[in-house]
Amino acid sequence: MMSDFTYKGVSARSMGVRIKSIKRPLLANMRQQYEDVAGRHGSYSFSDGTLEDITVEVECFVSVQDRSDLRYQIRQLASWLYSRNKQQLIFDDEPDLYYYGRITNQIDLEALIRFGKFTLQFRCDPFSYLIENASELILDSDVTLNRDIRVDDQYSFAVTGPVMVEVNNFGMAELYPILQVSGSFTTLSVTTNGQTLQYTESLVNQTLEINGENMTAKVAGVNKLNKVSGAFLELIPGINSIQIDGTGLNCTVSFFFAPRFM
Repeated sequence: MMSDFTYKGVSARSMGVRIKSIKRPLLANMRQQYEDVAGRHGSYSFSDGTLEDITVEVECFVSVQDRSDLRYQIRQLASWLYSRNKQQLIFDDEPDLYYYGRITNQIDLEALIRFGKFTLQFRCDPFSYLIENASELILDSDVTLNRDIRVDDQYSFAVTGPVMVEVNNFGMAELYPILQVSGSFTTLSVTTNGQTLQYTESLVNQTLEINGENMTAKVAGVNKLNKVSGAFLELIPGINSIQIDGTGLNCTVSFFFAPRFM
């Protein structure tokens, strides 16, 4: 029996909730379509490889000293569990990872004399995420030792000319990092995994932030997406060789991301 989970930064145990069982999918469903063709066995399948949300189901119970306390505690739980947006959901058997989801089911309570049981269904992203940004990990970070992290991994690089760097995505899925460039350059291009991103405006003692996940580019809060051409950078699982090119380079190039796990 698992002992605890945390949602919205609050532990279930602190709310008087105990866990009876939990169901987490091994792998999310892939978005795909099938088409039957007359005269042929089976069907054709079409998919872009993207994954659907998953449902994490937690069977819980609460116990109280007096039956009159049960309804009050249940209302407290309802207030805790309600959220308009997805929130972090962390289970204590993997304290370094979080799911990102929200309650989607009507929670029916089976109430006995001093005991209530119910099932929570969280609709979550198809991945779990590292609780810390990869670049922020230190030796005493709360990360399990079986992650594919190298002691000498770097995510920030001083750049004064064309250079090849390595960035370790030690997760299990591809992702779009935040590319941050602080300092100055006249031209800039970054290439990895066969894709090149170019920024077509010079930068002088400022910070450029290109968010590949959200598809945004900003300098001092000003939208610069029209200065970006090519493809947003995608980091595949493992070591990514990244070529940084340009002219007038005198800057620090950093990559920010939370590795994703199946």
